[in-house]
Amino acid sequence: MNPLSITPTERINRASLRLPLNLRESVEEVFCTYLHARPIARETDSVQEFRWGRDSLIASVGLVGQEIVGNISLWMDDALATHCAALILERTVAEVTVEAKRDMIGELSNMLAGDLKARLTEGADHCAMTLPMIMHSGASVVIEGHHATHQHFQIFGFQDQRGTFAVSVHLSMQKPSA
Repeated sequence: MNPLSITPTERINRASLRLPLNLRESVEEVFCTYLHARPIARETDSVQEFRWGRDSLIASVGLVGQEIVGNISLWMDDALATHCAALILERTVAEVTVEAKRDMIGELSNMLAGDLKARLTEGADHCAMTLPMIMHSGASVVIEGHHATHQHFQIFGFQDQRGTFAVSVHLSMQKPSA
């Protein structure tokens, strides 16, 4: 079916229903391509609150379009961020700097947001992405979603052989104005 032939409401409904699958597919695509790893979803997926109990890096990319507005954030513990940066840069773990970890998580979050955007909009929405915002958190971070009509907030936990990471998605899906 041509994605341009369905109505915006149908596209939004399909995107909402497919969000968990699309996110898993996007994470798998990005991590397999760039980190040669196949992360698996943990049993904590679809929880509405996720407590992050360790030092971590967070990269958030905003999406702004006619039908979708929101953000996608990649949460990665510091040890996993170090391993990923070393793999991407082809360096040892000892050679990885804080800047290298920030660059790596920013790039991964940008690729993840772009892949997910393409899956959710099916190529029909003119949706812009913001530059990644990078944060470093301590051990006491709580992610909570605000629930409102037509808003979707989900947190998915993933396990890689080197550690744990999470992706939070907060999207508002709306019919474009005429």
